[in-house]
Amino acid sequence: MASSPSLDLFLAFLSRIRTRRATFLILFGVASLSLVFFYTTTLGIADIVQWLPSSFVPYTSAREPKLTCSPREYSQGKWVEQPYYTRPGPLSRSGSAVNGRPDTDSDFLAHGGSEETHITNFTRKEDIFNLTRFQGCASIQDYWWHFSVDQEERWDRFPRAVNWEWIPGGRCNDDLENGGGLRDWDSVQVLKDMLEQGGWLMLGDSITENHFFSLSCLLYPHVIARPQPGEHFDRAWPQHLYLNPASPLLQNDSTAPPTLHLPEGFDIAQTPLATYRRVDLLWSTDELQEMHRILHPEFYRANWAFKLFGTEAVWTISPHEYLNIFTQSLPVANYGTMILSTAGHWTTGLFAGYQEHGTPPANGGAGVQPVYGYDGLLQFFGEVMERWAPKVQAHLDLVNERTIAKSGSLKRYPPAAPDAGRHGVKKRRVIVRAYLPGHDRCHTYRSAVEELQPIPPSWNWAKIPTFNQIFEDVVNKTTDYPDIHFLPIDLPGRFRPDGHVRSDCLHIMTGVGVLEGWSHYIWHYLTREI
Repeated sequence: MASSPSLDLFLAFLSRIRTRRATFLILFGVASLSLVFFYTTTLGIADIVQWLPSSFVPYTSAREPKLTCSPREYSQGKWVEQPYYTRPGPLSRSGSAVNGRPDTDSDFLAHGGSEETHITNFTRKEDIFNLTRFQGCASIQDYWWHFSVDQEERWDRFPRAVNWEWIPGGRCNDDLENGGGLRDWDSVQVLKDMLEQGGWLMLGDSITENHFFSLSCLLYPHVIARPQPGEHFDRAWPQHLYLNPASPLLQNDSTAPPTLHLPEGFDIAQTPLATYRRVDLLWSTDELQEMHRILHPEFYRANWAFKLFGTEAVWTISPHEYLNIFTQSLPVANYGTMILSTAGHWTTGLFAGYQEHGTPPANGGAGVQPVYGYDGLLQFFGEVMERWAPKVQAHLDLVNERTIAKSGSLKRYPPAAPDAGRHGVKKRRVIVRAYLPGHDRCHTYRSAVEELQPIPPSWNWAKIPTFNQIFEDVVNKTTDYPDIHFLPIDLPGRFRPDGHVRSDCLHIMTGVGVLEGWSHYIWHYLTREI
């Protein structure tokens, strides 16, 4: 049936109206979404990545989206023998970082050095400062022991022990001018970043104390240490680094402003830049015993008198206590980063209940059996760290949200601003450093090695890589812990059996580059990678 001309005109009119209406609705919707997008991203309510389908977001891993020098790349490098006198500073990059070869003496002279500063015969303890390129150290705890110069018969290790430079792998050697590569160490910039992004709360055992002492040398003379430990200093007491009021970086000579600008409320006399606190297990012993009873009742069924811990000394506190220390506000504290290590003291000596001499079950073996030895202890370690991570992240979420709300910004990851740091820490985060096992017969070595040496069965050293992997899996297997970062930067130390103090084969000498490298990479990671 043919339609009339009037009907055709009417239908065309309706079609045009519908088309215009649809076009209007589409334009209105696009405009509305654009306004919402602009509002939320500008104010920081949402991140632009959250608007994209997951298929459009470049993927490398759940925790390393776009690193320029990842922890593994840093760790997958090599030691190059480099005469100490070619470096003007303890972490100065030399030509070997580019071409993989030692520089010549002329490079040292080009940097303002002189032949007279070469030390071929180590004759006094103080010579170590010329070798390591340190100006001194703020901390005095076991001062000469940290440098391994407290016994003259070991001086034959110098200067070669400090003649090594770590050349990282992968993108860490990219062109710095183009935004890639490992950031050059700059102690003044480190201090600025500690003020603006927050200082470091360093938790761990005596290896972390090693690290703290080295940091006090890297930042000297701009920091002072308090308290100055004495003969009866308790290992549980904290040690702090403070800005040195006499530092030229704080002086205003009327011709130029001071280099360092303090956040509002920062008190040089009481606000630490860095703190070391002895925490061996990351949980209190009471918390660990309670969790063990709940998670592993089979041990107590097998032996009604079972005790998780023996008589070995341990220094540890609850996460509740050190998280409260970490998140104190100015002027008491201004911490932005909590640095800790994994499992140096998770041994069957300390956890004596796991020693393989358990009493057979009274029920004749029915039901779940206790797993003794390191197989059982590793399992328990993983279980309690799976409870540690959400506890820590929940605390960080709460504190970071309060900090962001107080600063007037809702953005989860606020960008750097011209006045960043004026009002204290913007966001807090946790760095977990992979623990480092010791070496067998370390004092027979006089150089770095190119291949990893077998780990001796002493202590829990042979199990340290497994402890590290368990902790890394807990942190990285999910995106639920965005503010907890695991750094597997242990390999440089694994290649330095010659770098231990004279008293044992676990602790590391200050100045050989291992401890200094930890500070260097952690600072780079905090300021460039996240």
